[in-house]
Amino acid sequence: MAHMTLRREWFASYCLLRTPVRLADGNIVHSAGVGTVVFMPRLSGPEIEFSQVLHVPALSCNLFSVLHLVRFKGFVVRAEGETILFSLAGENLFTASITERNTAFLDGTTRISASSAFQATLPLDLSLWHRHKMHHHISGLQRFVQ
Repeated sequence: MAHMTLRREWFASYCLLRTPVRLADGNIVHSAGVGTVVFMPRLSGPEIEFSQVLHVPALSCNLFSVLHLVRFKGFVVRAEGETILFSLAGENLFTASITERNTAFLDGTTRISASSAFQATLPLDLSLWHRHKMHHHISGLQRFVQ
């Protein structure tokens, strides 16, 4: 898995997956799941789906593997000054801004999953959500939260 996030609400698709992840300090934490995250770049262009993103709640920040994109996905990456440009097949898809601390943040937003509205620490009560969502049919709610 190349990319990791602590943000469960970013996943457009999600499957439970518990796997160990070794952090830079040598500690081992575990993932909770894996799925697809949809990124909307600031550059005008299509949304980008990052697949097989690990959900690791114990992380303190998101991790994005530039080398994975270059080695396995065919991306060309160019860094100049305070900007990193990500291109695929000659098309500039998205950028990242480099900070004074030599870290970078993707320029754009991540789509928040509609199903994240159903997340709670309590067990899911479909009858409550049925009433809350103006009596939407139960089978539709079940598909929505999966």
